[in-house]
Amino acid sequence: MKASVPQMMPSIQLPEDIASNLLPKGWQNLTTLQMSIQDAENCSNTDALLTKYYLPALYGIIFLVAFPGNIIAIVVYLFKMRPWRSSLIIMLNLAITDLLYLTSLPFLIYYYANEMSWNLGNFMCKFIRFSFNFNLYASILFLTCFSVFRYFAIVHPMRYQHIHEKKWAVVACSVVWVIALVAVIPMVLVIESTEREGLAICLDFASSIGEIRKQHVSANIALTEKPDEGSNLAETECAYSQEKLYEQENEY
Repeated sequence: MKASVPQMMPSIQLPEDIASNLLPKGWQNLTTLQMSIQDAENCSNTDALLTKYYLPALYGIIFLVAFPGNIIAIVVYLFKMRPWRSSLIIMLNLAITDLLYLTSLPFLIYYYANEMSWNLGNFMCKFIRFSFNFNLYASILFLTCFSVFRYFAIVHPMRYQHIHEKKWAVVACSVVWVIALVAVIPMVLVIESTEREGLAICLDFASSIGEIRKQHVSANIALTEKPDEGSNLAETECAYSQEKLYEQENEY
């Protein structure tokens, strides 16, 4: 007698050959989803090693080389370089923002080397993440600003000769600081220190968004915790796979 396929399965942990032969098409996709979850869990071990050893070493090298270099550059710009021109003012601001950016690295080095355990409180978490992103964006904008000034000075030296005046550099630098500040302020509202598996962690902006999305996925799992049909079971497994993937989002 030909065996009939049961309408309700007590477990979705089926061998691949049985799933492909016995289960309806909607249920067959569950094996692929489970394999994706297992792959994501395997990747988490690699991410943990990179976070604990690679990032602290990389940030440490950057700090040791760039911190004294930027201090020397600022001293030279302030006391050795004359007269004050637009390019000099922009480069001075670039060196200052790079130096401020570097001051956040020791905290992140300790954080990642300590297996992402944050014990400095929520305020310091927000402040360090704000300083990191604010000065990073400001540095990029100052490099862009310097390139634009050099373009006009080289390609159109006569038409835009007045661009070498100090006031234009001051205006441009002020605009850069304001743009960077406005761009980063919304991040402060999202970035915060939270707990995961009993450890306090300091999430960056991308990871904070991922944590919020993960909470929504967890809520969806709770709503479909007891599926009555194959389609609902597939939706539950898909939501669970999304939760696992969100856990692997960038913690940097």
